[in-house]
Amino acid sequence: MPVVDKLPAMLREDLESAFEDNLDNVFDITNLRHSVAQDKRQTEIELKRVQKLKEKFRYIHEQLNSQQAMFGQ
Repeated sequence: MPVVDKLPAMLREDLESAFEDNLDNVFDITNLRHSVAQDKRQTEIELKRVQKLKEKFRYIHEQLNSQQAMFGQ
């Protein structure tokens, strides 16, 4: 099967042409791990912000409900 035999070489050529001089970075696992860890930290920070905001809205909702109950609406 000629296509199967040529596939690794074709993929390599496509990667080389797509990334030209930066082909080393494509397979750099250390760099990838660092990038993923950084993304994870940013996501965790954003999650904490969203949770705080959610808690504020929950508090406001409770306050509004308690005022409605007080005034019988």
